[in-house]
Amino acid sequence: MAICIWFASNLIKKRAFNIPGGKGVKLLVAVVGLIVSILALLFHSSHLALYPVAAVIQPMFSLLVVSFIIIFALPFIIYACSRKGNKANVSMIHIKSHNAPKGHFFIHPRARSTHYLVPIDKTDHDSQQQK
Repeated sequence: MAICIWFASNLIKKRAFNIPGGKGVKLLVAVVGLIVSILALLFHSSHLALYPVAAVIQPMFSLLVVSFIIIFALPFIIYACSRKGNKANVSMIHIKSHNAPKGHFFIHPRARSTHYLVPIDKTDHDSQQQK
């Protein structure tokens, strides 16, 4: 019963990290992880004494090196493929005593905002970038 409750609570929680991409990318990563895990179990459970040492060490060492390179490079590949141009279409202007709206300082400091959010017009933003 406790396991069912744990699984149900995990389904409700929002994930802290999501792999960039759609369901296809997530499915691909899950399948590759499952296949690599199964291969690791098969290699681990095989009896090394049945094979000549030279015939077993070379493929296992190659697999270990390739796996290390993939695991080491994967975060860099994901970062390189992610969108870095997520620019907000608003500008933040700090509220001070000279530009505060009427009644701004009447609100408790914990509840009042510290910045104005001014929308940036797309044509103005593009013309400013060209200058």
